[in-house]
Amino acid sequence: MLSALGFPGRKGAEALLKATENIVAAMQKYRVYRLICLAPPPKKEGWVRRGLLGRLLAPFLGTPGVNAWEQQLDSIRGLPLEWVLVRPTWLTDEPARGNYEVSVGWAEVPEGISRADVAAFMLEQVQGRRYVRLSPVLGG
Repeated sequence: MLSALGFPGRKGAEALLKATENIVAAMQKYRVYRLICLAPPPKKEGWVRRGLLGRLLAPFLGTPGVNAWEQQLDSIRGLPLEWVLVRPTWLTDEPARGNYEVSVGWAEVPEGISRADVAAFMLEQVQGRRYVRLSPVLGG
C-alpha cells in the first residue's frame, strides 16, 4: 500500500489520523502487510534541517499539522506491519534525476528532491526490504 496523503495544516489533522486508521483497517481486512507512507522531514529523530530554509521552518515544526503527522507516524510504527516512512527534504517539480541520497541515521542529505524521484523510491520499496521498519530521509 502506498500512501501520499498531503500535509494537513491546522484544520486537517483529525482527517489525517482518521484516514490512516481507515487505510490500516482496510490493509488488515485484505491482508496487505506493507505500507509505504510519504511523511514530512523528521523533527524528533535527530535530523536537523540546515541552511536558511531550515532556520525559517524551525519555528513551525511544532505546529498542530506537524504534530498530527508525528502522531500518525508513531501509530504506524506501533503496527505489526512492514512499513517504510519516506521522508523527503524539500519537494521540487524538477524531472527525476535518479540520483539522490538516502539517510537513515544522523547523516544530513542535500536539500530538495524531485517528486518524481520520491515516487520512484516509494515504488522500489514495494518489493525491496532494505528500509523496512525504517524512516529514510531523501535529498538530492
